[in-house]
Amino acid sequence: MKDSIILVTNNGLGNADIPLQQKLAVKYFELLSQNNELPSAICFYNTEGVIIEAQTKASKVITI
Repeated sequence: MKDSIILVTNNGLGNADIPLQQKLAVKYFELLSQNNELPSAICFYNTEGVIIEAQTKASKVITI
């Protein structure tokens, strides 16, 4: 996982109703943060990906 990059291009995960997509994304990132081995980077791009990043309470956000 340490050599991986996660790309977030939507305001959620999957193709379900938007509230469920968002819940799944939040849960995924909660579980990811508990992992001992994090990815090299998480990139938020496209309008939808940036929206989900802005709505979460990330402990570390690096904007490039």
